[in-house]
Amino acid sequence: DPLIDTVLILAHNPGITDVFYSLAGVQIDNVPTAGVGCIQFDTDTFKNIMESTTELEYFYYPKMDQ
Repeated sequence: DPLIDTVLILAHNPGITDVFYSLAGVQIDNVPTAGVGCIQFDTDTFKNIMESTTELEYFYYPKMDQ
């Protein structure tokens, strides 16, 4: 659907750490509890997402502030 431009993925480990590596191409050793990240895809359709250019816009978890 060309009207959809945002997808939210909710998961926990070990799967979510693998998702960050597979989709964003960045090595994150572990996505901790309550970790959140935003991956930007440069594509017009969701079906071409794996061939698109990606950028990790942010990665955050609450204990980063301690």
